[in-house]
Amino acid sequence: MERVARFAVLHGSRRRAIAALSAVSVGDFFVPALPTQTSVLALGLMQPQRAAWIALAFATAAALGAALLALLLSAVGGYAQQFGAEQFGADWTRITGRVQVLGLWAVFAASIFPTPPRLLTAATLLAGAAVPAVVAAVFAGKLIWFALFLGLLIKAPAVLARLPVLSGALLRFRAFQAAVLAGDRGDNS
Repeated sequence: MERVARFAVLHGSRRRAIAALSAVSVGDFFVPALPTQTSVLALGLMQPQRAAWIALAFATAAALGAALLALLLSAVGGYAQQFGAEQFGADWTRITGRVQVLGLWAVFAASIFPTPPRLLTAATLLAGAAVPAVVAAVFAGKLIWFALFLGLLIKAPAVLARLPVLSGALLRFRAFQAAVLAGDRGDNS
């Protein structure tokens, strides 16, 4: 995680950093400790003119993560259906029917928040929702989240600085950035 954050600080002003960091964030559906939000924060501060590209790249990465999750679940989906039917009987059909209908909206709504909706996405996929619809819901929700986050970061940083959770993150990022840049300059002297 620190290596990714260090890369974001040292190379975050380069165009390729958007592609590299968003590619790493594909794994956010599988490895919760990945610094996706920190990467978006760093890129937004270092490349504010490319905010739309950053939002699009990270929303696409989240959608690819959901598609990979769907691919993995396709191998165990039949077993999960059989297990659910054995454990819950007639209720299982009712539950999966509900999740098929409401799951897409729930995945979309949950995707508008920072953390990817891993379990909700998995449950919706296992309930039989169409993979393209689930991936589109994740993409749309994450696009909204990243666009709002970057918009506030770039247009109204004072608003973010007043939010308890984000003010600490901004301060920690600035301190980390200063330390990494000081250390980088010290190594090259």
